[in-house]
Amino acid sequence: MTTLIEALQILQDNGTHTIDVYFAEIINDGDTAWSMDVMCDPVNDMAKLPWTWTIYSLEEVKQIIGEDRAFVCDNWDIIVDVPFSEQVICSAIDEWLLVNNIKMKTRLVDINDAAGSGYIKDVRETFLDGISGTPLSELLQDD
Repeated sequence: MTTLIEALQILQDNGTHTIDVYFAEIINDGDTAWSMDVMCDPVNDMAKLPWTWTIYSLEEVKQIIGEDRAFVCDNWDIIVDVPFSEQVICSAIDEWLLVNNIKMKTRLVDINDAAGSGYIKDVRETFLDGISGTPLSELLQDD
């Protein structure tokens, strides 16, 4: 099975310089306690991942575990000590890529413009009528 790093290296070796990333969470600019899953479709597809990275604010980590306990990070976890903004997402992932010797940059795209992979693909397949593409919320509306 292809790992996260291997998938990124394959993209890099194939000449990719910028990867599109997106997220589904709704977080207000300036929020100090936040976390989100970030997707990158080609990486998720190659590595069979539900999402690519999870970014946590330090304040969120403190609220999750308390200040005196350890927080174990997986390779795809990124912790930042800044309030939320869309720019923070790309900056955090760009730094993670650099630390992991991946020479690519990120570009944030709207979730509606992304093909959808991982759990986003699963949600879309679960909540959309496959024939008409009508959202489930519209199918269930009373007339």
